[in-house]
Amino acid sequence: MIETEILQFISNNSSTTQGHIAKALNISVGKVNYLIKDLLIKDYIQVHKEGNRYRYILKDKGMEYLETELHSTQRRKIDLGKSDSKIELAVILLAGKNEELRETVGVLSVKDEPLIERTIRLLRKKGIENIILICGYNKEKYEYLLERNVVLLENPDYEKTGTMYSLSVAKDYITSDFILLEGDIVFEEKLLDVLISNRSKNCVTITNLSDRDDEIYVETKNDYIHNISKDIHHLNKIHGELIGVTKISKMVFEKMMHRFSQGTNPYVNYEYMLLDVAETFKVHYEYVPNIVFAEIDNLKQYYYVKREIEPLLV
Repeated sequence: MIETEILQFISNNSSTTQGHIAKALNISVGKVNYLIKDLLIKDYIQVHKEGNRYRYILKDKGMEYLETELHSTQRRKIDLGKSDSKIELAVILLAGKNEELRETVGVLSVKDEPLIERTIRLLRKKGIENIILICGYNKEKYEYLLERNVVLLENPDYEKTGTMYSLSVAKDYITSDFILLEGDIVFEEKLLDVLISNRSKNCVTITNLSDRDDEIYVETKNDYIHNISKDIHHLNKIHGELIGVTKISKMVFEKMMHRFSQGTNPYVNYEYMLLDVAETFKVHYEYVPNIVFAEIDNLKQYYYVKREIEPLLV
């Protein structure tokens, strides 16, 4: 349907002309003019004049229509385009309880500083000053971070919910695109550089397969994620494993929240909500081979970090 094609073109190219739209879609300028007027009447778009160009903006109603059309036809995914805007917000998930460690992971020492302080330090080194920490178990251990301008939010139901529920606690605080980090991972600084320099508004980081116990396997298609699973038998082609540091646009987060609110499983993790939204919206990826990173879920993994990972960290 030509209406859908125009809306998708506008989604990818907001600053354009009717002539460019006509050329891209191989239709007449007159027809484009007629259809643009119709889209304005339907309140799918709005237009701003900038010199000799018009900036077409997809409104919420238009995005909902486009999403419905593409989802129903399964023809193409919506690409939210590139962004030159600086990421200024990060959300760290650190609500879980680990019986074996007998401690909340964020206070464990990595390279002579608590893991959570190391993560915050690296984020602020990259200019990301607005940091939200979602905690649960032993939340009082993080209260001192309030003095460092970290927003502390609590998931009181951390034992009965998954990471998507924890992320939902921050819904009123997430007002822009952001970087989402799993608070129990240790990673080298380069990972943030790679993710921040990627201009895609939605992007996961993946690396080559490791021998960890709980890898999340990733299958990609073209330049975006196609499927993820903890079960290696569920994927036909495995291109790497998820690291746990992800860039998410405000719009995609809102779509994740909407779908989560319609579900019945409080244990679902955020990566599966992201995959659900990725049926309609392109979620890109950065493959970072041989990146230094590890997860701390148990004593064995913590000893591995102290023995093998720490010497590799700057």
